[in-house]
Amino acid sequence: MTPYDIYRNWKSSLSYIAPEDTQIMMAKTTRAIRAVEEIFNQGPNTEAGAEAVEVLRKLRKFENDLRLRK
Repeated sequence: MTPYDIYRNWKSSLSYIAPEDTQIMMAKTTRAIRAVEEIFNQGPNTEAGAEAVEVLRKLRKFENDLRLRK
């Protein structure tokens, strides 16, 4: 899976969760971040590594927003 695939799956799974279920959203977001970090750690100077940087930025921003919402 590419980082973009992980992001699309994560975004899709969040669409089925109620906005007030922040714990579930946080768990899914954390799982997605770990998966993308693994890809980044395999080769940050590759095309997948560049994609991972973009996706990590989006995921971490969402994660921070969730933490502020609590």
